[in-house]
Amino acid sequence: MKKFLFSFWGLLLLLAMPWKADAQAALSFDGTNDYAEVLSGSQHIVNKSMSIAFWVFPTNTTGGYPNFDGFAGFRNNSNADFYILQLSGTNVEARFRNSSGVNYDINAAALNVNQWNHYVLTYDQSTLKLYHNGLFVQSVTATGTITNAFTSLHLGKLDWSPTPFYSAIQMDEFGLWARALTQSEVTALASGCSIPNTSPGLKLHYGFNEGVPGGNNVGVSTAVDLTGNTNGTYYNFDMTGTLSNFTSKPGDVVTHDTVQACGVYVDSAGTLYTASGMYSDTTNTAAGCLNISNLYLTLLQADTALTQVGYTLSMNDTTGSSYQWFDCTSGSVVGSGFSFSPTSNGQFACAFTSAQGCMDTSRCVSVTGIGLDERGMDHWYVSPNPGHSGTLHLKGSDFYQSVTLYDALGQKIAEWHAGEIKQQGLKPGVYYFCIQTQNGEKTLRALLH
Repeated sequence: MKKFLFSFWGLLLLLAMPWKADAQAALSFDGTNDYAEVLSGSQHIVNKSMSIAFWVFPTNTTGGYPNFDGFAGFRNNSNADFYILQLSGTNVEARFRNSSGVNYDINAAALNVNQWNHYVLTYDQSTLKLYHNGLFVQSVTATGTITNAFTSLHLGKLDWSPTPFYSAIQMDEFGLWARALTQSEVTALASGCSIPNTSPGLKLHYGFNEGVPGGNNVGVSTAVDLTGNTNGTYYNFDMTGTLSNFTSKPGDVVTHDTVQACGVYVDSAGTLYTASGMYSDTTNTAAGCLNISNLYLTLLQADTALTQVGYTLSMNDTTGSSYQWFDCTSGSVVGSGFSFSPTSNGQFACAFTSAQGCMDTSRCVSVTGIGLDERGMDHWYVSPNPGHSGTLHLKGSDFYQSVTLYDALGQKIAEWHAGEIKQQGLKPGVYYFCIQTQNGEKTLRALLH
């Protein structure tokens, strides 16, 4: 599995959730009326030895007639039976019935309810054998073959009159072979995640991967045979939600990492990410399982914009945890806080840390005009300061060229060219009066509570 690490410029925040094991698709049956059918599936094992194998997650804790759960196989109750059925909360029945109508049964305590179980049933025209979770369980002597080529293969139900035995199960990786599997092959299937399509004699293979686990799969009705021989059909599935739909399966592992990073992000493989999004990396294990790593990445971009009102510079982001203003020429620190009014001309910028912890630096801004004749400007003042009741009142001289009021973001609120300078209906915050007279310019900062 790929591990996602990080590198950064400035500061990177990594919020990695503990990995959670999910899986790819299996198939959930509701035990009421949904099932999969492969018409004339028995054509593949006519006059041959045979095997079936599958994973199943049973949920019926009691069983007993008529509440049997028919897991999978052929059953016409006449001349073509080869199936596994849940008899009780602990036992399964495995049956082979030949073309003469003679049946051979295995009744074994080989069932773990509410757990994934792996079953293999083999018949070599002399012995019927049942395997559970890779281990041999029981065998009986049997003879004959199946000659009926038109019996359907059912998954999630087995036929019975008047009511079929539907199954409340999850199922994955069903296979049918026209030969008897060996013990070593059974062991490999039980310890692996998928049936290899190169397996000799494999006639049907259903992986139940046509839909999204738990998603909206209402348009899916075909069970795809991965051998390319005979597709099946899904009947009466809801194909939405967690029941009667595609669901997760054992073996495959999905990990989820949620990462927040400042600017860019680099994983352990050296992949550079420059945009937020969901990224997925998939690898295969020797057993055929999938290791899927999902990265949910959010790249945080600090707001480096600033506003200049007169001689005062203000960062647009006023929620940062720290601000440090510096002279762009000398590099010396000249102020702190989200706003700064230099006392001399020059170029200034702000290095700041956002509330999310990202560090960045604004552009350099030129401030000129400081030191010009400002005689007659000192008598301008805001009264009261801080203001209240939504009102700011600037006092000074009756003679001025213009006075402009800005908010903290540099948005112009009002402008005067003569008369009393008073603004009402303002919201609490920081404001700036930019005063222009024949003697020069002056900017006053005002607070409104």
